[in-house]
Amino acid sequence: MAKKRYRQLNITPEQKAQLDELTRSFSPYQEDFLNAIESGNKEDIDNLFNSVADRFDDKTKASVRSRIDSLSGGLKSRPDALKEYIKGQTDVPNLTTADLGERLDVLKELNIQGHPEVIKGFDRQVQNMSDQIEGAFISQRVSVPKATLKTISEYAINSLRAGNYNPQQVANFVGAAVKESGGAGGTFGGAEDSNPIRVAKSVGEDIPKLYTAQVQSKEYEDKHGPAALPEYDADIKTVQDILADRGKKVAAGADVAAFFASAPGEAKSSREAFFNSQRGEAKDFVSGYYAPQARESLRARGLARSGQVSDAVVSKYADLFETITEQEASQLQSDISFFRQQQYDKVFGDLVDAGGDVAEAIKTARGRLRSEQVADFGKKQAEIESKFNLDLFKDQARAAYDTYQKQTQSQSAKIKQQQDADLINAGGQAVGAGITLATLK
Repeated sequence: MAKKRYRQLNITPEQKAQLDELTRSFSPYQEDFLNAIESGNKEDIDNLFNSVADRFDDKTKASVRSRIDSLSGGLKSRPDALKEYIKGQTDVPNLTTADLGERLDVLKELNIQGHPEVIKGFDRQVQNMSDQIEGAFISQRVSVPKATLKTISEYAINSLRAGNYNPQQVANFVGAAVKESGGAGGTFGGAEDSNPIRVAKSVGEDIPKLYTAQVQSKEYEDKHGPAALPEYDADIKTVQDILADRGKKVAAGADVAAFFASAPGEAKSSREAFFNSQRGEAKDFVSGYYAPQARESLRARGLARSGQVSDAVVSKYADLFETITEQEASQLQSDISFFRQQQYDKVFGDLVDAGGDVAEAIKTARGRLRSEQVADFGKKQAEIESKFNLDLFKDQARAAYDTYQKQTQSQSAKIKQQQDADLINAGGQAVGAGITLATLK
């Protein structure tokens, strides 16, 4: 995304046409030219103008230069353009995050003048160190490139501050420079009898003394320029607070999204594990109990080789597995219903919008999901196990009925036998009584 140029946001059509024409004149440095106009830095504009001036004759050159100065002078200064941009943003809380980030950068740029300017002493210290060690090399008839001197100085100052300075590293830097230049080690930009590596070792030993003198002089500490009253501190804090709040909401939203992404998978894994276990139990039930019972029952009826054993076992598998599949589908629907009830807007929306901590809400939702699963699984298991036990119950009931029938039949036979005996006895008594009555008459 191209960097916004605030001085060029609200320009007249005439200024826009002039800017476009001048920009074409600076090919292939159009972006550099536009950036120089944006900063208003005369030195940058002069340097760019000089880079293309030879393509113009003297009259055209004077005209182009005049138009550049006229255009740049007619635009608002960058600070004024920045302030105009800030004033144009009225509904700050509802700006996009990208616009808030841009607003923050603009406010910080405007606010720099309100804070002490820190003038770093490190660069000046490096230059001072470079000048001193260059003199030490020259005194021993060795000339070292400026870039190598700077590298040595930066290393020396940083490592001495950190307490891990090694003078051998100075010789290593010089040795690397010698190798890069193609030197054989006897000379390196100096006299024939000068050994740059040996000289570097000597200079390396003396550098801590130079550094100590620098520190004691206190000339290379960071300095603070004059401070003015900050104008935009409150605005900066407002934007930072909004961005921080949005960051919390984004993080909370990510937590919620992660819950909705992971919980269905967890429910699926739990559901599949449970019902696969039930299928295993069904298989064990049929093979370990039902099949032997069916075989024995059919054998007793002389049907063991009729194929009915296989038909009975297959039928029982189908019966039990159909029940398990139906219960699994019911459990799946229960899980789907749970997630429909946990609609984002209903459960988490207000919490996330308020920037609240959703961790506890997610924990509660997970706990509820697990509790409902456990309860549902318990009911499903009871229903499936009732199927497992149904055949056993039928066999036990049939055996009990047969026993009852036998007991009833035995008792009935005894009663009938007694009744018959009583009847016969009563008949005998009646006959006897009749004979006696006849005799008495």
